[in-house]
Amino acid sequence: MSFEGFRSILAAFDGSQNSVQACEVAAMLAKEYGSKLVVTYAIPPINIYSAPLRSEYYSTMDSSAAKEVQKGLALCSKLGVDAKSAVLHARTSIVSSIADCATDNGCDLIVAGTRGLGGFRKMLVGSVSSGLVSRAPSPVLVVRQKEGKSWNPTIRHILVATDGSKSATRAVAISANLAKTLAADLTALHVVHLSPFIYSAVDAPIDEIEEEARREGEKAVKEAATLAEDVGVKTTRKILADTQPPVPAITTYARKNDVDLIVLGTRGLGGFKKLVLGSVASGVLNYAHCSVLVTR
Repeated sequence: MSFEGFRSILAAFDGSQNSVQACEVAAMLAKEYGSKLVVTYAIPPINIYSAPLRSEYYSTMDSSAAKEVQKGLALCSKLGVDAKSAVLHARTSIVSSIADCATDNGCDLIVAGTRGLGGFRKMLVGSVSSGLVSRAPSPVLVVRQKEGKSWNPTIRHILVATDGSKSATRAVAISANLAKTLAADLTALHVVHLSPFIYSAVDAPIDEIEEEARREGEKAVKEAATLAEDVGVKTTRKILADTQPPVPAITTYARKNDVDLIVLGTRGLGGFKKLVLGSVASGVLNYAHCSVLVTR
């Protein structure tokens, strides 16, 4: 599986500090890839009870949105990227409006901050960001300033979580391309974790179950490293075979090893296939100390 790079990028912007950081990262990537860049500002849908005031509402909001989106364009220009803007009137939700805009503009990456001006401040990921990850048809990069660090949009160390699934292989391909383009280090990580249910459900000695799981993990990271090295990216292989579930294992490793970006697929080999966003991706998105890219 190969990945040629991002051709068109959408940056979700609302004037908040988190969206400013997301816009900087989007501009950095657009510059490196030579991508088109669209900076969007989505006006929330008007409450049904305020419908008679619709024209007044949008007149006021359009003026404010135009000023804010110009700030995003100025930021991109300062970073050497000529972006275009789009002010969106969200009819049902901000998430669907941004996702539709990305589709209309042929964007193959959406970049958003951890949370915008709305939402609950205690949440690590805002409803718009998490909604985009769950519903957008393209990969979504959720930008987060690393805990305890001053803001720096540069990506020097990428961690890709893999289990050998099709979704994970796509994440590896994108990670390898990013690492090559940005001259970043790449680590392929697999977490060996067996739930207590496995031990009771499988009629085999515990050591055999664990050894088989480790072999599968080694196969997954080997395949990831081979794919990356085929495009000229040297890859560090890492197997975590402890009792931690995948989410804390991935996020703890990323924090201890100063990872700038975690990349993973929407779903792995496990989980309920009907879910758009797997529990591991959702958990990492919420608890990672750094930016997270969820691929499709």
